[in-house]
Amino acid sequence: MADQAQIPLWPDNPTAEDLLGFSDVAEPIVDALKRDRLDPVAVGISGDWGAGKTTILEIAKAALEGDTSIVVVYTRPWEYDPATDPKATLIGEVLGAVERRTEERDGGLGDLKDRFIDLGKRVRWSRALTLAAKTAVTFSPPKFEEIADLFVTEEGDAAADPTLQGFRDDFAQLMGDIDEITRVVVLVDDLDRCLPESVIGALEAIKLFLSVEKMGFVIAADERLVTHAIATRYQGATQADRMAREYLEKIVQIPIRVPALGESDTEAYMALLLVHHHLFSEVDEDEAQRRFTTIVEHCAAKRAASARRVLEDLPDDLVPAPASEEVALSSQLAPLLAAGMSGNPRKIKRFLNAYWLRSDIARRRAVTLEAPAMAKLLFLEQVEPEQFDQLLTWLAAGNLKSKLKELEEAEDATGLGATESGLWTWARQRPHLADEELGPYLRLAASLKSMPGASTDLRSELQELLERLISDVSATRDQAQTEALALPPGDKSELVKEIVRVIQTEPGRQDDASDSLKALADGDERVATALAGALAGLDASIIEPGLIIRLQDLEAMQSVIAQWLESGRLGEIAEKAARSAVDDGKA
Repeated sequence: MADQAQIPLWPDNPTAEDLLGFSDVAEPIVDALKRDRLDPVAVGISGDWGAGKTTILEIAKAALEGDTSIVVVYTRPWEYDPATDPKATLIGEVLGAVERRTEERDGGLGDLKDRFIDLGKRVRWSRALTLAAKTAVTFSPPKFEEIADLFVTEEGDAAADPTLQGFRDDFAQLMGDIDEITRVVVLVDDLDRCLPESVIGALEAIKLFLSVEKMGFVIAADERLVTHAIATRYQGATQADRMAREYLEKIVQIPIRVPALGESDTEAYMALLLVHHHLFSEVDEDEAQRRFTTIVEHCAAKRAASARRVLEDLPDDLVPAPASEEVALSSQLAPLLAAGMSGNPRKIKRFLNAYWLRSDIARRRAVTLEAPAMAKLLFLEQVEPEQFDQLLTWLAAGNLKSKLKELEEAEDATGLGATESGLWTWARQRPHLADEELGPYLRLAASLKSMPGASTDLRSELQELLERLISDVSATRDQAQTEALALPPGDKSELVKEIVRVIQTEPGRQDDASDSLKALADGDERVATALAGALAGLDASIIEPGLIIRLQDLEAMQSVIAQWLESGRLGEIAEKAARSAVDDGKA
């Protein structure tokens, strides 16, 4: 295991270095942007969160910037000032980039200067009018100096035209007169993070004001989220979703979907991340870069040859010896992660970060488990948490080994129970775990999750019931409450005490938990007394108003609520709920 300082951890930053094999996607986009016949052109890159849209943009950006006749504008509309017009902000970015490039030529702007100034006035007016309109609604007008600054040019002249009317024609003529610029490419990233108003504003800027000759656009976003944002404009229409899709289709001529990583590319991606860490930690930077570039090019060549495994035949001297074991781990994990995480690069990176942190914690707590086994368990914990909880239940019941053995030896899921069949595919994956000593690791994992089922003395059937009583699914809780109400008072008292322990370790779950506490204690004095005794030991600062409101009718809770109120540690809203309960005589 690596020392603490050497634990591989990766930031969530995109890169123009192609670790995903996405150059094959970016290169046709660059080719389309450079074609004269496609003028103007808009390309849409669609993909889920973390699929690699920004990586494709970065690769395209690096390729486009190598051509001095192309102006590249990289923009993120979700970062725009919400007080200003998103259309004007995007138009202003594009106009500013073109003006800066024109200034670089011999002789500067020349006779184009006045035309840039005129177009700039329109943008400043649009921003000012939007700002004035918004502040009029909120009754918080900006300072006079702020408005005045927006309404004048740098030379002090008052802006002439208070609208963007005519901008497109003037901008088109200006672009036609700048011979040294063959294309302005606007790369729009993270549009799906924006509020609907900004989504529509950015798209309107592209369609209504900037779509002239020499312009190209690449819009990277989750198409579903953008369509949903556009649909808000058609609220009330019977076919709002269809109208929103058609709106987007009129803007984007070339739609491209980011490909999910297959098993081979998932393996290669993980291996490249790990090799990069070791190379740049252990080798001179120039030599590390040389080797890593060679490895990336090797993978690209293998992909081009449709090789099943892109890391095959990699020269041994390129990979540092300490990385070899981790590269092998990539091969073992690839089948699980490619399927379970839908080939999503960001999810895979987050899993690797979680794995290395978990393995380091395990090392510090003297929990020993081979890397493949730990990774397999962590995968289940992250991707199928309910099934991971089942392992904890089996551990507490003392039948974990026999259950895993049954799953690993079953040829198919036929004949297995509903719970076991859900775990069958995972259990059959290598490495098999039935003969491993999993207890120390599972107890560590349960403590890090604050899972009550692994550390409580409840009987196994009560542990399973406890998990359902605090579920965030109301139907699951309702069914569990019905079952719990049929139990003897002693069992119900133990359950409410365990639920209170959950609230103590995970205060954010008390809304769901308090629902079950109310159901179990209502009408049963013994259970209500046990509940009040357990809650009396909680720090009032973590108590939420919903718990007070749900439990205030229980007689046993009256003194506890009064105690919380007297402590002065309740939050503002919780204090109001407690005071109301006391004033009404409920506490």
